[in-house]
Amino acid sequence: MPVLWEDGVEAVRDPELLFIVRPLTLSSHSGQVAFPGGVIDPEDVDATAAALREAEEELGIPRAVPTPLGRLPAFATHTGFHVTPIVAAVPREVVLVPSPHEVASHFRVRLSELADPSVRRTMRGGVGGRAADFRLHFWVSTPSPIWGVTGQIVVSLLHALGLESQGGLWR
Repeated sequence: MPVLWEDGVEAVRDPELLFIVRPLTLSSHSGQVAFPGGVIDPEDVDATAAALREAEEELGIPRAVPTPLGRLPAFATHTGFHVTPIVAAVPREVVLVPSPHEVASHFRVRLSELADPSVRRTMRGGVGGRAADFRLHFWVSTPSPIWGVTGQIVVSLLHALGLESQGGLWR
């Protein structure tokens, strides 16, 4: 999860989250909004190393630029993927060079906007006809709709920061 800050991690002024839109040509999750990331390769020491490598491959962010801040609880998707969200501070002025094979487009959304309860829709749901009690979170006022596991990860970050029910801070 690239969190774009002014001047790195020292100055906290309405940070933004950086999202990608996956190309329609991909075999899984095509056209969906996501964070940079992917499978942990054998050469990756851990999930953080994989996240830094993927951000470099997908968006051209050199591995030395992000400052890892920590990880959020892991998610298991109904499609069999296990996602370990790694949160990293990235300078807002970073130059992005998206890989056309892995990124159709990218966009930024201010954390204060994502934390604003008036722009988020939440519904209870289940998967594949099975009864379940979990919440699906949607943001449709963003350049591309944020939902699914990406929405769950955003809410997990908001909760970790104490912003889930407070609305937007950093105004």
